[in-house]
Amino acid sequence: MADDRIKRRARERRAEFLAREEPPDDRPLRPYPLHKPHSKRRMLGAGVVLALLAVVYGGITAVDRIVDPVVPLEGAADAPGPAWDHREAAPGPGPADDGRGAPNASALWSGGETAVLAAPSGVTALRIAEGEEDWTFTPEGGHLCAAAQEAAGSGGGTGLVVVGHEEGADGDGEGDGDGSGTPRIVCDTVVALDLESGEERWRLTPSQIDGAEDLAPGAAHLWADGARAVAAWGPLTVGIDTGAGEELWSAPELDVSEEACAFTPSAFSADGRGGAALLGDCGPDSSRVLSAVLDTGTGETSRIRGLPSASAAAGARYTLVSADPVAVLRTPGLERLLSEDDDGPQGELLTADGADGADGDGWKSTRPAGESGFGPAKSSWSLASSDTTSATRDGVLYATPGGLGGWARLVALDLATGRPLWDRRLAVRDLHVIGFSRDRLLAAAATEDDDAGVTTRLVDLPTDGDGPARVLAADLPELPAPARSGGPWAVAVGDGYAVGTAPRDPDRDGSAFLVAAH
Repeated sequence: MADDRIKRRARERRAEFLAREEPPDDRPLRPYPLHKPHSKRRMLGAGVVLALLAVVYGGITAVDRIVDPVVPLEGAADAPGPAWDHREAAPGPGPADDGRGAPNASALWSGGETAVLAAPSGVTALRIAEGEEDWTFTPEGGHLCAAAQEAAGSGGGTGLVVVGHEEGADGDGEGDGDGSGTPRIVCDTVVALDLESGEERWRLTPSQIDGAEDLAPGAAHLWADGARAVAAWGPLTVGIDTGAGEELWSAPELDVSEEACAFTPSAFSADGRGGAALLGDCGPDSSRVLSAVLDTGTGETSRIRGLPSASAAAGARYTLVSADPVAVLRTPGLERLLSEDDDGPQGELLTADGADGADGDGWKSTRPAGESGFGPAKSSWSLASSDTTSATRDGVLYATPGGLGGWARLVALDLATGRPLWDRRLAVRDLHVIGFSRDRLLAAAATEDDDAGVTTRLVDLPTDGDGPARVLAADLPELPAPARSGGPWAVAVGDGYAVGTAPRDPDRDGSAFLVAAH
């Protein structure tokens, strides 16, 4: 009984306690607390994954910089900018133009203390101190049709140009001979200019010029090699003594030992021993491409080779890159679009190997290509880009390949074997090989930033691939792609350089010829 009383008393006190306690109605119910640890676990896991990815990316980047280091640029902070610029508008089409323009009429030469530029409107020498005109040459007929890229003469003090005038096709200056009255431009005279004074040293009208079928500006070519020069108007080719201004030889058609081939040279590369390699075709209606070795003193040709017929696809671009050995760089044209290969067609380096031969004989073909970088940063390169620029010295081809994944790259190839000797990447958007400055390679490098946009730097690089690149000039305006315009060029003037490009198509590129000096 006592136990029952005790239990009953305990129940009563518990009931009284519960009656006095107020329920927590004014407080919100808290959710079940066990979901929070799950959220924290997910956040912690995501953080771990991101940390691991950052570590992996950092490791790949570090390895990539070791495997494929970027060539450092030295002197950018102290490099001078342009002291001045001169712009020359490209002429618009006139009634006498045939639509081809004057693609070979631009050049940039050094006149000692002046920068001398040739353009379709004439030749202008600009004093490097302030950019003012020192002298000008305007063709009497109003048209400059072609200019030799290299200065002529034993000391390089002569600039060579081909000038023209307007006349009718029947030669009376009134019309084209069929009653329509449409004039045409006749480019028939070679003029030599003293690059320091602007004086005319001589002019020459070739003896067989009247027999040339095409005398329009687009057909004229002019190449200088020290004491000799070679001019071509379609198949008509003429050798010239640049000192005396005399005709050494003249050939209505160079002998290439082929029937039905009016060999039309379009590219020239001197070998430094009185000879030169020529590249050309058999006329506008032929797809055959030939190379030949020319004695510039006599006009004799030898080692004629037809390029492999497999390389004669429509739109392919051929660049003569060397005379010793004779080497041609081919970049693909329309077959790039028609190729069923996932990798697409590659650039082809054709090096002369053996004596004269028929199509494809006497050529060694290689397809320079490679991979660079590490892991996700790995990229492939080849010489298939139409914007590839190059220069050759001592049997080595220095070229800028395409397919770089945003990096500019410089590749050195052994011309004898076609094998890469080295390749290096640079932290610039584009790189245009210009030539050589003493024992270093000269190039124009395009860079881009949010403030200044696209600007160009003039740089030189070691030819052995070791060591940094040096910035010679900075803050130059953006230069056009080589495929659309001649150049870029750079020549030493005074204590600095003049940099320029050809006048561009005014309908597409804004027409400017820029020269910057410091």
